[in-house]
Amino acid sequence: MENQPAQLLQGKKTLIPITELFKKTFGFYKTKVFLMMNLVLVSWAVTLVIGLVFGLPAVFLVWKQGGFGLFSLLLLLLAALGIAVVHFWIQTALLCALQSKEAKLTVKNTLQEAKNKIGPYAWVVILGKLITMAGLVLFIIPGIIFSVWFSLSCYVFIFENKKGMQALKRSKELVKGYWWPIFGRILILGLVMCLVGWIIKIGFLINALFIGPFALAYMYYVYEDLKSIKG
Repeated sequence: MENQPAQLLQGKKTLIPITELFKKTFGFYKTKVFLMMNLVLVSWAVTLVIGLVFGLPAVFLVWKQGGFGLFSLLLLLLAALGIAVVHFWIQTALLCALQSKEAKLTVKNTLQEAKNKIGPYAWVVILGKLITMAGLVLFIIPGIIFSVWFSLSCYVFIFENKKGMQALKRSKELVKGYWWPIFGRILILGLVMCLVGWIIKIGFLINALFIGPFALAYMYYVYEDLKSIKG
């Protein structure tokens, strides 16, 4: 009985090395980079249009009236809602692009595939954020623990079709026993993103257009690695 923990530890499967994780991510990313970049550009364009149609008139009304009125608040609410929908739609589409094995997947087809998944995807994200924020309010450490537990919930939703709390529970189940290795992989990814953004002086644009989609692919392989171990 005394040797049982050691035996279990020895029998525990390890994750692929981080160098191999980056290698696999680069290989996959190269096949989908233009599609994912185009999806990000579409989100920027639509967000700009929403801002011009709803946000700009609202700002003008606030300036003209010297304060917020009912109509200006309504315009701002519509702008915020529209931008939120675009954000969740594009994020869902990016994950659908990872899921699809088609070599010539188009922006139109990807958006069409993602359309019916926007609501459930948004709910998984919001639920995870709320629980994580609650942990941060209590203490910093629980918030960090929750964020790592739920870091794969969106992949669980897209690839396993588990929704809401079920996606969060499944993500936690996958991470269980591998919390520190997953935390380390997320930390290294964050440092790389910051470093690239710092070196190339237009960090926001680079992160959004290139590194953001790369990060999604990176975490996809983290998810696949854990799934191959846990089943």
